[in-house]
Amino acid sequence: NLIPNNLSEDEKKLGVKLLWDGKTTDGWRGAYKDYFPSKVWYIKNGTLNVKGSNGAESANGGDIVTKDQYGALDLQFEFRLTDTANSGVKYFVTETEENKGSAIGLEYQILDDDKHPDAKLGSIGNRTQASLYDMIPSKKIVDANGNRRDNLPIGEWNRGGIVVYPDGRVEHWINGWK
Repeated sequence: NLIPNNLSEDEKKLGVKLLWDGKTTDGWRGAYKDYFPSKVWYIKNGTLNVKGSNGAESANGGDIVTKDQYGALDLQFEFRLTDTANSGVKYFVTETEENKGSAIGLEYQILDDDKHPDAKLGSIGNRTQASLYDMIPSKKIVDANGNRRDNLPIGEWNRGGIVVYPDGRVEHWINGWK
């Protein structure tokens, strides 16, 4: 089902749930907060956006988290990078640490690999687009001319995915590539 923010009848029967309705911030709150940080996170034309920052960890809006908790999941999302973007989708977030920076959890990296300096940090490319941040680098899929097939240019919509199986295995997907 590729219709944005829509569930088919079959998906509903299977227990699929929308985490975001495309209209409100219902079901979400700021990490370490009991409210949604609407001064920096905002909805525009059916997209969820965050205002830019100077690049410091959680300097602007901070992380947002679902109010509900999940185990095994198949999370599908779309994202569009801006120039020098650095963000991510975190899962299995814990808040017991009462951290002052970003929430603690696993992270699907969303990053401008070409221009953001974080892509060059870490090791073996484990801070690049679709990687398990600071742990496992994503595979880079290139065509015969050396052009990336797994990562669309700045301003185009990418389709990400995180699959967590009941046995704990995790997969990261980008634009149909695992």
